[in-house]
Amino acid sequence: MIGYMLMHTWTDQAYVTQDNVLMTTLTVREAIYYSAQIQLPDTMSTAEKLARGDDTVREMGLTGALDIRIGGRSSKGISGGQQKRLSICLDILTCPRLLFLDEPTSGLDSAASFHVMSRITSLAAREGMTIVAVVHQPCSEVFELFHGLCLLASGSTIFFGPASTAAEFFASNGYPCPPMRNPSDHFLRTVNKDFDKARSHMLMFIATLLTFMAIGGFPSFVEDMKVSIEAMSGIDYAFHQHFVYTTVQNHNTL
Repeated sequence: MIGYMLMHTWTDQAYVTQDNVLMTTLTVREAIYYSAQIQLPDTMSTAEKLARGDDTVREMGLTGALDIRIGGRSSKGISGGQQKRLSICLDILTCPRLLFLDEPTSGLDSAASFHVMSRITSLAAREGMTIVAVVHQPCSEVFELFHGLCLLASGSTIFFGPASTAAEFFASNGYPCPPMRNPSDHFLRTVNKDFDKARSHMLMFIATLLTFMAIGGFPSFVEDMKVSIEAMSGIDYAFHQHFVYTTVQNHNTL
């Protein structure tokens, strides 16, 4: 790659996609054991493979959900946070040295996001694993778990370094983080020019809607449209048919 010989095999790396690709009819235990049988080498016995599966389940805190079906849109099952942790379990069975995560907190609330990311952080520290994750708008608790931070805007790198020094970097460039504000939100507002514009448009729309609801009315053009439609519906049907016939006849003549 880029002129260098790759010294590591694909088993040293793993990639967890944004969407959970899971068989909804399987239980958590079945999904783990099935994946372990396929991914792990033949040099390992069945007992060793199952033990590896149990270890990953314990690492990600899914022991209590082992016998629950995964479920999906049409069937009840484990929660979204548990599904994400299960997806991670399936990819760390091979004990990769480098783990890529594509938006692991997408669609999760702040509590579930912290649960997922804290498990990943603990795993990385214990196993010496490098984690590279793409995360959009992490809550402050999740942001505190980051060691390194890379901020991108319009395809360019804005900041790359220790996460603990990001606030100082922005402050030194004239963008200090206000007190009691989530640092990640502040960084997003600073590097994304469209953030405040979109937010102001949304606030204006909400304010306008609430105003109309409060006064019990709507803009005049909406009322005018209603009156026009009601007037049109009151036209004599025979006259309407004659009008349409005459129009079509004139069109054919032309």
